[in-house]
Amino acid sequence: MTQSIDTLTRPPGLPMTERQLQDAVITLAGYLGYLAFHPYDSRRSAPGWPDLVLCGHGRCIVAELKRERGRVTAAQQAWLDELALANIETYIWRPWHWHSGEIERVLRQA
Repeated sequence: MTQSIDTLTRPPGLPMTERQLQDAVITLAGYLGYLAFHPYDSRRSAPGWPDLVLCGHGRCIVAELKRERGRVTAAQQAWLDELALANIETYIWRPWHWHSGEIERVLRQA
């Protein structure tokens, strides 16, 4: 992961918001050749549907994004569980996954 991507996602010394995490993941995914989908208005989506769907390199990845202490709802977990049963890669990503390089490692596994 390039330092410039991380620098663009949050000012130094401030916690990364869920929106900043989402923007960072979408930017990196696009750079790596993935198509990204994020429901624009969750109020018109099925309750619990994941924040991101990333498709590319023969893979489909769904990710629920949370702040460091954000909680996954029962509806969100139900969707993730069912999608995993359908052999779709599912993740719950938090800012520390970004900063540790875990998200980049997952996306580069193509």
